[in-house]
Amino acid sequence: MNFLINADRRIKFLIYLFIDSLIIAFSLYISVSIRQETLFHYENLKSSLIFLYFIPILVLVNHYVLGIHKIFLRNFSSVDFKKFFFFSLNISFVLSIFLIFYKLYLPRSVILISFFVNFVLLIFSRFVLKKIIHEFSNTSKSKIIAIYGASKDSRKVSEYINNSNEKYRVMCFIDDDKNLQNLFINGIKVYSIEDFLSKFRDKFFDQIWLSKKNHNNKILKKAKNVYKFNNLIDFLYKSINSKINILSIADRKSIQFKSKFLSFQKKEIILITGSGGSIGAEIVKQLSKQKFKKIILIDNSEFNLFNLRQNLKDTVKNLDKNYVFKLGSICDRAFLNQIFYNYKIDTIINCAAYKHVDFVEINKIEAFYNNVVGNENLLSLSEKYRCKNFVLVSTDKAVNPTSFMGLTKRMCELATIYKSKKVVNSKYSIVRFGNVINSNGSLLPILKKQILSDKRVTITHPKMYRYFMSIEEASTLVLISSKISKESEIFVLEMGKPINILNLAKKLITTLGYQYEKKNEDNYVKIDFIGIKKGEKLNEELTYSKSLNKTVHNKILISKEKVDNKVLRKFYNDLNQINFSINKLNKLIIKYKNFLKYN
Repeated sequence: MNFLINADRRIKFLIYLFIDSLIIAFSLYISVSIRQETLFHYENLKSSLIFLYFIPILVLVNHYVLGIHKIFLRNFSSVDFKKFFFFSLNISFVLSIFLIFYKLYLPRSVILISFFVNFVLLIFSRFVLKKIIHEFSNTSKSKIIAIYGASKDSRKVSEYINNSNEKYRVMCFIDDDKNLQNLFINGIKVYSIEDFLSKFRDKFFDQIWLSKKNHNNKILKKAKNVYKFNNLIDFLYKSINSKINILSIADRKSIQFKSKFLSFQKKEIILITGSGGSIGAEIVKQLSKQKFKKIILIDNSEFNLFNLRQNLKDTVKNLDKNYVFKLGSICDRAFLNQIFYNYKIDTIINCAAYKHVDFVEINKIEAFYNNVVGNENLLSLSEKYRCKNFVLVSTDKAVNPTSFMGLTKRMCELATIYKSKKVVNSKYSIVRFGNVINSNGSLLPILKKQILSDKRVTITHPKMYRYFMSIEEASTLVLISSKISKESEIFVLEMGKPINILNLAKKLITTLGYQYEKKNEDNYVKIDFIGIKKGEKLNEELTYSKSLNKTVHNKILISKEKVDNKVLRKFYNDLNQINFSINKLNKLIIKYKNFLKYN
């Protein structure tokens, strides 16, 4: 059985083809038996042989047309019934054609009977196969889990684990609610605490997961020496994310953008780098609602690009026609050149960057190469192939940078400004924003995980402030900026006042049902100050200039920043001479330290 579970998809497909062919042939036999009220009807079956020969072909065609072979058996559910309904309907329709033109000696009522028998047996076969796969997949290595608290989220977790996860098996729920006790949820029994502890004293369970905020002291005291406890964090984390309105916690209203600002041309070809990241993926999601000719999506992470494609599959028609997925690095100029050569790109949106301050500080040359050289490759090719529009996604850390990450983004900004002054008939713009809520590796998800798992929050300084915006806002800002840009503008979003991180953490703690003051040990979350890290600032800035001009959208502003053109030209020329040398890079930074405003 393990051989079948781990077999190649083509082998599995042949097995399903064989099983379904047998089911349809057997269904015909059962249907005739029901109609004739006898199991022996040789003449009827003999006349049906010509139809039986065609069954494998019919099954093959229906599998491909209806996508039955793509159904993931582990997650097979009532959602997939529709495909099997049409599968059975198609078989009955073809049977009726054979009945008319080939004069099969079968009663016409067999067509209707066979439809129902086919449908029932095909569905039944999938549930049986799902059960078999589930039983053999969950080996003795699987950890047996009980979940305390039969909440909606816990039920979703149990369904997900028992359908898709081989590391764990949820065997029961524990709940104080007498209305739920002794009931079965998703086929799993709900026990009271007393019944659970009396029945499973032999350590049958590996772990008990606690899903309720106020954990019942009974189970904690009685079972603490028997079971390992684990908060239901990994699986409830996403549902918790979706329920918390971080913008309201940050005392900010979400900025709404009118659709008229997001109009793309039907013949437009758009290139997005870093498309598998948080911002890139959201930009792609928003573009999927627009009209365009083609989108080329570049990312150096196979995992991110794969996930992006899988997410688009469910919502986008003609995916492979209108979307081109390219796995590669923007540092590879030959790779990029081939893409620019093959497609007449109109708009470039550069989201690709190493952005985590700590990691960049210990990987400087790699970050420089990815962020700065990669951006320069795109700028040069945009000039070479006469692209109409170039948008650089930047950060507030590029303003008076103290971190190396911020410095690389400032270099990207200056290179983009230089190119905008040199190239005619093309628009080059920069979009600069602060912390993006719930993006990969951002502050808020880290704080939430610390609260839920460690009950300890680490903050660098009590007087640290940051600007915050949602992923949707950041992505929309990028897209609108690409349409309203006229020359070398730096766009920023009007985000109000910066938010104090300590106050934000306190609000998040109370929102999640905990306390930051030590009144109740069970609900207490400790706040520790660990000091400012290298490259961090207490306050981030969005612009170098206090002069901000309004655009067609009152929440999108243009920062008017003066740059010495002579120094800019020298800096740009020296920048392109560094190659992959840390010594040359350090000399460049020292030489242009004041120009870069690097502290």
